[in-house]
Amino acid sequence: MAIPGSFEPRPLPEHVFYLVLFQLVNGWTAFSEHLIYRTKACSMQSIKICTATGRGRSMRTLGIDLGTHSLGWCLIDTKGEPLASDEGSIIAIGARIFGDGREPKSGASLAVDRRVARAIRRRRDRYLSRRAALLKALTEYGLMPADEGARRQLVRETSDGKSKSGGPKAPGKPGDISTSVHGLRARALTEKLTPHQIGRVLFNLNQRRGFKSNRKTDKRDNDQGKIEIGVNRLGDAMREAKAETIGQFLHGRRLEGKSVRTRLRPETAEDARSDGYDFYPSRAALEREFDLVCEAQAAYHPDLLTDENVAHLRAIAFFQRPLKPTIPGRCSYNQSEDRLPKAHPLFQTFRLYKEVNELALIGEDQQARKLTDRKSVV
Repeated sequence: MAIPGSFEPRPLPEHVFYLVLFQLVNGWTAFSEHLIYRTKACSMQSIKICTATGRGRSMRTLGIDLGTHSLGWCLIDTKGEPLASDEGSIIAIGARIFGDGREPKSGASLAVDRRVARAIRRRRDRYLSRRAALLKALTEYGLMPADEGARRQLVRETSDGKSKSGGPKAPGKPGDISTSVHGLRARALTEKLTPHQIGRVLFNLNQRRGFKSNRKTDKRDNDQGKIEIGVNRLGDAMREAKAETIGQFLHGRRLEGKSVRTRLRPETAEDARSDGYDFYPSRAALEREFDLVCEAQAAYHPDLLTDENVAHLRAIAFFQRPLKPTIPGRCSYNQSEDRLPKAHPLFQTFRLYKEVNELALIGEDQQARKLTDRKSVV
């Protein structure tokens, strides 16, 4: 069996190489039937594309062995199905070596950076969509000006005004700390606010709506994450400051000239391992503040903050997209049904029965006896 020519490795993309091979076979024989088989062996996908010429039982088969960073291929001509007889010949054979998609030094996948950037874009797009929906609802309910210029003016009037030294400006000046959004959040629990000020508070809660984990199980107490430690520190600081909501706590920090932003800082404790957060707001704490603000202001504006309006605004501001379920795939024995997840009680029952049935005792004669053979075992 002669191998015509030599095939030097070339930096061809994988999909281009598949196309070249397909066209190569298509040029040698007229396709009348295409059969694609996929088998898994040695953690690699082996793909066969079989073609029948329609003249007798002659068949040309293209075998492709795809590895982690290599691709081998061979085109053979056989009488009938491959391996059905010893008659046949190799028409062409070759291999391609390509990168395994990892950084040479660190070994990290090249897809990590793309995945991180894609996740950032998705979070940004979802935030913008949620913000636009909330702004539209607030405008319809009369809690936000319909004019864009008026909305900008409202933002300027409720901005967190700071002096050159970093502390609050004198009371009464535009943008001073008493009329900042944090001041409005603190006053909303005890004082009457205008409808637009209420909308500004709710809009700010949507912008900084806290952290919520999607994990089904929490970590152990001795392995708490940085965010969880920051959430616990925030709770302790709020109890110490006698603040009922995060808005009151942040307003108190601004009155003291402290920052209201959450930042990673070097830990100073003896058991510190890395940087940590002084405080970190949780989603549950922001949801509680949303409910308290709406409940307090509903007494002054019952026509605006009805139960239906509050429920609609809350659903928009704190909407959390559910995780996509994992597709288990088709059953190996019944292709019309899906596989059961491993956490399903029926699968767990099957697994227990299977383990028990496979138990065996090895005697002194080194012969394994199944537990079902009770007489021999006893």
